[in-house]
Amino acid sequence: MRGCLGCAHETHKIVVCGLGGSGKTQMLYKLVLNQDVQTHPTVGFNLESLQHNSKTLEFWDIGGSYQANQLHYYHCTKGIIFVVDSSENSDARIKFARENLHAILGNHELTELPLLVMANKADICKLTNDEIVEYLNLNSIQNTWHIVSVSAYEKDCNESYQHYSYQQNQRIRITPKTQHNSQFRSQIIFTFFEQQMKFITILLIKNDRRKQCEVSA
Repeated sequence: MRGCLGCAHETHKIVVCGLGGSGKTQMLYKLVLNQDVQTHPTVGFNLESLQHNSKTLEFWDIGGSYQANQLHYYHCTKGIIFVVDSSENSDARIKFARENLHAILGNHELTELPLLVMANKADICKLTNDEIVEYLNLNSIQNTWHIVSVSAYEKDCNESYQHYSYQQNQRIRITPKTQHNSQFRSQIIFTFFEQQMKFITILLIKNDRRKQCEVSA
């Protein structure tokens, strides 16, 4: 069974976007390999797959200069991860990140997809999640979105669990579309990167259920 032409039903394509230097490629390899990998500016895209709960998560890490205008990269996408540098203090860079995100979401194939914003470099952050929500103007978008503080450089995932699970309860913004879903707020898991995979999986499940409701209607 296939969800759309050329895309297996059990394969979830997730596009990973963000400005150059935001740490999106490092975050990708932390998610997939749980390793620190020396990276270089992405030219074109990186593609990595991960098996999770009997499904294949296919991560497309799109290079910064290709994100808004290469529409074929977004075909059959099930979810979006946008990585932002929370240590950024340049108004121009923050504005560029907002413009880049909204240009990407302007693609008609992505308008209603779930969006996970990863505020990277939380260990040295200068911006709070609330500030990032405001700077990226997330409340104006149609997508169901979720924001979480992360650090691609965090070496001990088990030790960081307590810190990030606290941030999940205190700092993560739940949109009106998801605020009544207690599962989305309260699911607890035991390592930091498993937590991120749970966020991604919940977003995908919620989007699939919404699509099924639209079809049945």
